Amino acid sequence: MKSFLKLAAIICLLAADACGPTQAANTKNNSPKVQDAKKQLDAAQDKLRTERQEYDKAKKANDQANAAQQAAAAELAKARQGVYDRHAGKIGLTAAAAERDAARQQVNSSRKGLQDELKRDPAYQNAGKSADVARERFSGLNDDKSLTEEKRQQLSTELAVTLRRPAEMEREREARDTVLQDAMSRFSATDRKVNELQAQLQKEMDADPAVKAASEKAKDAADRAAKARAAFAREQQQLNSAQAAVSREQQQYQQAENSSKKKKKG
Repeated sequence: MKSFLKLAAIICLLAADACGPTQAANTKNNSPKVQDAKKQLDAAQDKLRTERQEYDKAKKANDQANAAQQAAAAELAKARQGVYDRHAGKIGLTAAAAERDAARQQVNSSRKGLQDELKRDPAYQNAGKSADVARERFSGLNDDKSLTEEKRQQLSTELAVTLRRPAEMEREREARDTVLQDAMSRFSATDRKVNELQAQLQKEMDADPAVKAASEKAKDAADRAAKARAAFAREQQQLNSAQAAVSREQQQYQQAENSSKKKKKG
């Protein structure tokens, strides 16, 4: 046992003689410029670790704030829907909206029928062909150097008339169709009624306690989310700066080491 302890002591002494002086020598051999570059690199790496921690905190806070905002918005929508469900039928909004939808469908159906009828009309077909020719001629007016400015203006006016003719024929045909005009009148009347009832319903929503509470909560959540996003953006910038600083200090440290080695060899 004593022999083992003596052997262990000898090994320790040898290790101390071999390693300790070498490390000290390495430290002494580093030039002041290399030592300073190493200190700057260590400081930059420490700052990067700190910034990464702050970034992670800001990201977590931002994610939580966004989730809270979405939850508050959903709660507000639910509260408003509750008011709609309780009052829309009572004030006649549901029925008025259905009447407006029916009138809109009638307008679209009548208009499509007239369009199909017009497409079979030779006069409308000719007007369309003339408009195509006029459109092509119109696009080249400015490049036609043979025209005087007065002639160019005249042609431009004439071509514009030809271009408008198909649309004018459509409007003229619609104006003569009593079914379409009646449907458009019904749509306009029901649309006004729906707008009036929606304004009335909005007053009910604004006065509802649940909507008020949810609205305040949504506003607060939106403010918190905006602040969290701004803080997260700042941390992203600071993290990027810290990463750039580490890269820069690494390059400077490497350059300092390379320069020191060259001097030793020389």
